[in-house]
Parts: sequence; structure tokens; C-alpha cells
Amino acid sequence: MTRYTERALGAGLVLFCILSPITLKASLSDFDGNGKVDFLDFLAFAGAFGTDQAQFDLDQNGQVDFPDFLIFVRAYGANGDTSLPEPSVFYKLPDDWQVVPIEQQNCAKEDLVGVDHVYVETASKLLVWLTGTVEDAHYEPIGEVANYFGFAALRNEIRERDGNNADASFRGAVYKEVLELLDDTQRSLLYELLAEHRTAINGFLEDRVLLVDELWRLKNNVTMDYVRVMNLIQSIGEYEGIIAVITAQYYAKLLPLLSSEQVQYLEDIRRGVVTVDQMQNTSLPYAAEAKTQFNALSRDDAKLMQEVSSKFVAWATGDLDDALFLPRGKIGNYFGFSSFRYADRTSVSRGGAADLIDQVLTPDQQAILCGLSTNVVGYTQDYVNGRAALITKLDALKKDPTLSVDHLVTDYAGLAGQGEGRRVVVEALTYHLIESMMSAEQIQSLKALRVTN
Repeated sequence: MTRYTERALGAGLVLFCILSPITLKASLSDFDGNGKVDFLDFLAFAGAFGTDQAQFDLDQNGQVDFPDFLIFVRAYGANGDTSLPEPSVFYKLPDDWQVVPIEQQNCAKEDLVGVDHVYVETASKLLVWLTGTVEDAHYEPIGEVANYFGFAALRNEIRERDGNNADASFRGAVYKEVLELLDDTQRSLLYELLAEHRTAINGFLEDRVLLVDELWRLKNNVTMDYVRVMNLIQSIGEYEGIIAVITAQYYAKLLPLLSSEQVQYLEDIRRGVVTVDQMQNTSLPYAAEAKTQFNALSRDDAKLMQEVSSKFVAWATGDLDDALFLPRGKIGNYFGFSSFRYADRTSVSRGGAADLIDQVLTPDQQAILCGLSTNVVGYTQDYVNGRAALITKLDALKKDPTLSVDHLVTDYAGLAGQGEGRRVVVEALTYHLIESMMSAEQIQSLKALRVTN
């Protein structure tokens, strides 16, 4: 019995309450002959649903179908047994969430206007939900944490200027260049930043794993614990806000300490005057001290230092529009697509992954996925607005490093964090519903496509 069969049969149980009673011998549905129509009989019937097995064809029309189920339900209900599953409880969202109920999501893909990119995002994440593991979903590239300083726009600028993959190895080359460019006093600020936001980074990553685990429990048909989920979402939002605020504060302290020559060199990196190859094969004035200091870091701290030093280039050379740039697919990425792309080293783009999904889903399944794309628009916008408000206010530190910005953490978590979190929950429940409707052959087909593409 697939989860879709169980869901459909459970939903049908509600109907027996409103249909007129009929006379039926309980023995007709007592498939195991134990004298009563009970849950064991339901399991047997559900296993035969959709076949032509005569024992379960109660109306004798040659097919075990929904009319047979209605007959079975009346016999089952006559026993006073109400333990059949009720899916509406499983998919019920909190009353104050302003979205269409999960099971009512529906639209035609060709009717998507203005949110077709959201369909690509949700479809690509569905691929890894169906074919990946919870460990895949745990994976989070360190450079994606609180990336609010324009580094994504910088890399995109390089790709547009020099072609696809031109930005390969850029972060690794840039962090080295920044550390070797700064003198001991300047570089010490980046190490203070590293120490101060280490706790928030670790808290963010730990709570993210807990949230992923909670979402993944849906695969075992465990009802969503909204209190726990929303507490984790709030905590993740606060940690991310703290990381962003602390980083901006330290960048604002460092920027005025740069000489005009140092600023020009960072600008040359951004404009491509200094290439990745040059950065990898040349040493700057403070190379020896920088290398010794960096090599003394732990493996995890070395990764964090690569992030905070490389993002400083984007902060120092970019503008507000660069910092506001948000690559599609970066919202609510809790389902393993990063692992699919980077850890597995596949060449499949987000659009390519969505195409794989479209090859396999039935029209009914695709309609639900399409409905998801319109259902999460409001929460997506909450995230975008909260992120933009935080970035805009942090950008003002460039002119006045003494501005008070600590209060922005709560504002960010309350809008962007909650928006992203609610979107994640709606996505996970929708993915579970679609998976429950799919056959084993469909899912196996997707796994094969994932391997071969």
C-alpha cells in the first residue's frame, strides 16, 4: 500500500458519516475471518486497492476501487472502530498562516505569472527530497551562511563578464589575497570577528540540522511539531541576524584603516585586473605573517576565515544593490540541493533538476507542485523584505561605523526568519503529499535520472 492509497482511503472514511446507511453483512468485509471488520482488514483491503482481486471487489464490478471502499467503510464503521488515518490533521497548518491548505494547492504550470522561478526552486528541491537523504539536507556550504555583503553579486558579475565557471576557485583565491594584503593591525580585526561570531555560526548550523531532522520526520509520517519547528526557525533567524550584524560592524571598523593603495587593489580584484591565477601564484607584502597565522587555525575556523575575509572584498568594493542581490534558489534551502550540486559534484542546474521532475510527475502531482509555487509567494516576500531591510541599515555603517544596529537582529528574525521558516514548512508538507501520491516506479525513475544527468 502506498502512502497515497492510505491517504485516499483515510480521506474517504469521512464520507461514511454523511452517506445514507445500507444493510451489509460484516462478514463480507471480514477478510481474515476473525469475526470482526478491523484494522487488519483495512490493511488487507488497502493492499488490494487498484487491483482486480475478487475477494476485495465488494461491488463485483471487476475492480477494487472507491465504491468498494465506501462499502468497506460502512462495515468498518459499524464496529465502532475509528482508527483509520485522517490526513487533514496531518497536513493542517496553524490557523493564522495565510496560505491555501496543503491538499487544496492546485494550478496549471502554464498559468504561472511572475513566479515561474519559484516553481523551478520548489521543483528542484523536490528532486532531492525524493532521491536524497537527510545527510544530504544537512549539508550547508559555509559561504551560504549570512551572505549579505554582495559576494554572490561579485561572483555573478565575474561569470557575466568572463563566462561560465570563470569564478571557479574565486573564494579560495580571494581570502588568501585579502589576508596577505592587510597588515597585522588590520588583519587582527578579521580574527576578532572570527572569534566573536563563531558561537553564532555554530548555533546556526546546529539548529539548522535540528530543523532538517524535524522536517525529515515527515517521511516517517510523523505529524509536524509546529511549536518546535517555529522555535527552531526563530532561533536560526536570530543567529543569522547576529552573524550579519557582527560582520558588518567589523567590516565598518576595518574599511577606514585601508590605504588608498589597498582599496585600489581590492577594486582591481573586483574588476578582473587581478586574476584568480595571479592571486594563486603571487605573494603580497604580508604573506609570511598571514600564512603563519592562518595555518594555526583549526579546520573549521579556517573555513570561517575564508568566508569572512573573502566577503570583505564585496563589502569594500560593492554598493547597496550588490549586497541586495539574491540568487534564486537560496531561500529555504533545507532539502539537500546544495549537496546535490556541490558535494555530489553534479552538473545539473536548478532548472535542469526541475526538468527531471517534470518528466516524471503526473498532471495531478504537478498541479500540486505548481500550487505550492503560488502558495509560498507571501512568505518568500517576507524573507526578501526582511533581508533587504537588514542589509540597507547595515550598509549605513560604511558612513557611520558607530550606528546602533544590534536591535536589527530581532527585526530580521521576526520577518525574514519567520517568512523563510513558514515557506520551508509548506514546502516540506507539500513534498510529503506529492511523494505519497507517487508510485515506487516514479521515484525509482527519478533516482535513475539523478544518477545519469
